[in-house]
Amino acid sequence: KATDLDINLVSEEEEASYGQYAITHSTAVTDAITIDIGGGSCEITYYEDKNMVAYHSFPFGAVSLSKQFFQGKDHNDSEAIEEVQNYVRKQFKQFDWIKKAKQPIVAIGGSARNIANVHQRLIDYQMAGVHGYSMNEDNIKETLDLFISTDIDDMTNIEGLSADRRDLIIPATIVFLELYRTVKAQKFMLSSQGLPEGIILKYINSTYNYPFDNQ
Repeated sequence: KATDLDINLVSEEEEASYGQYAITHSTAVTDAITIDIGGGSCEITYYEDKNMVAYHSFPFGAVSLSKQFFQGKDHNDSEAIEEVQNYVRKQFKQFDWIKKAKQPIVAIGGSARNIANVHQRLIDYQMAGVHGYSMNEDNIKETLDLFISTDIDDMTNIEGLSADRRDLIIPATIVFLELYRTVKAQKFMLSSQGLPEGIILKYINSTYNYPFDNQ
């Protein structure tokens, strides 16, 4: 009432679709699995020839996984880590299109950017920015091992890691690693373009006769 602005609630399918739309209009990847993990949900999409063919919104995120499995425990508790791995793996393996994909994974969102930032500093990566940055399974595992081996009080000293994600980054990294293994991915790539950019791009393209083409 104060702003006189209309508010539209985005459905799970729309959230997945907008993220995928941003990726396909900002990268050259034509077939991929995308992942956007938030605090309480995780959107996975599968697209072929830059068109979404399947999606699912999983009822877990970095915050909810932390609360469910790490409540009252250390941020790197080994039993909690194993429980998260088993839980996430079981969730992903429910869907044949995830298990059979064997495609690159493109990740969006703050957790993915933090992991890429940390890994870039681990290997003294010289170029600025994470858009298009690629990692393999060993790279993700190496980054996860760093988080696990670091005391919570020292997590803020890890270059590239935001202070507000120090107790959430392990669950998020586990999700990425388990998805990589389930998909049998070719690579794990970062996109700095996500939900907001997808909404904007779709609006511009539908309003101004596709100035941003996906070719």
